[in-house]
Amino acid sequence: MRILYLLPIVLLVPNVVFALTLLYPFPSEPPNPSQPPVPVDSCFQWSRVLGVEKYILDIQPFDESIDNISPSRCYDNLPPDPSNPNCPSGSNLCVFPFLDLPAGRNIQYASSYTWSVTALNAVGNPVGGPSGSRTFTTELLVGPPPPPGDGDGGGDAGGGDTGTLKNPISAKNLTDLFNQIFSFLFGLAIFIVPVVVIYAAFLMLMGGGDPVKLAKGRMILLWTAVAFIIILLARGLPVVFKNLL
Repeated sequence: MRILYLLPIVLLVPNVVFALTLLYPFPSEPPNPSQPPVPVDSCFQWSRVLGVEKYILDIQPFDESIDNISPSRCYDNLPPDPSNPNCPSGSNLCVFPFLDLPAGRNIQYASSYTWSVTALNAVGNPVGGPSGSRTFTTELLVGPPPPPGDGDGGGDAGGGDTGTLKNPISAKNLTDLFNQIFSFLFGLAIFIVPVVVIYAAFLMLMGGGDPVKLAKGRMILLWTAVAFIIILLARGLPVVFKNLL
């Protein structure tokens, strides 16, 4: 007979606990100081409340709360979401993914947030009071791995040259460019002028007093001297340009 007296109590206690769970919203997991960092594509979860018109989600440090969360985001039995594996499944849960937050209130990497939920009925009165606050920290942003190389700092698969183009004349500006050009012409003239002088002298000596060959030899020597003087003067033009600019 004593067992019959205890039977109503055994049946009543689980129902009371279940009813209190529905009337007082709270985050689905208790606070855990050692909780690992949360992915930025995770979600807020709290227990469903009966007779609710909407939920208000308050997230710190955001200044504005999310004021119109529909009860349609709550489920009797929430199945796993293949598109968002970071949102756990469960029973009688309300879910609001981080990615559904409006612009300007996005969850960032390596940041801490504190959040709570308030349930409102049709006339705007709180139902069951606000939930307890929860704090979480998001994961660090992990950069892409470096491209494969040979271990010598090369970024390409073959470990060779990365393809950087180099300036063949090492000219940093217009003055350096002219200086490089005139230096090249001067070095070229140093080799050509002696050859031309020898050729003109040979032409004059072997001409046998022929006025045409003598005149041709003198003309070659004259224009060679003029060209060499011009090259010598041109070497000073970069300095003039540099002073003018």
